Amino acid sequence: MKVSLPQFQQAVNAHLAEAVIPNIANPTMQWFIAGAAATGAILNPRVLSAMRMAGLVDEEGMVDVDKLDAFSKAAFKAQPRVETPFAISFEQSDADAFIARLRR
Repeated sequence: MKVSLPQFQQAVNAHLAEAVIPNIANPTMQWFIAGAAATGAILNPRVLSAMRMAGLVDEEGMVDVDKLDAFSKAAFKAQPRVETPFAISFEQSDADAFIARLRR
C-alpha cells in the first residue's frame, strides 16, 4: 500500500496531535512540536531524503506503508525504545499505531 506525501504529512500531523502531544508534560514542548508539525518542519527535506535513501519513498513521491512497517519493526528490534531530545520517547507500539492510521 502506498500513500502520497501530502497524505503522509496529514497522518503525521494527526498522529502528533492525537497521540503524541497530549502525552507531553511540558506545555512549551507541546507548542514546539505542534508548531513544527503545522509548518511542515517534521517532514523537512532532510527527512524526506533519508526516507528516499531507505526506499520508503519512491520517485513519484509515494510512501510505501508496507516498507515503512517492515523498516520500523527492524529498527525497534535493534533499539526497542528511542528517546528524543524533545522529552518524547517512541516504541514499536507507537509505530504500529501510526502505521494503522496510514492504512485507514
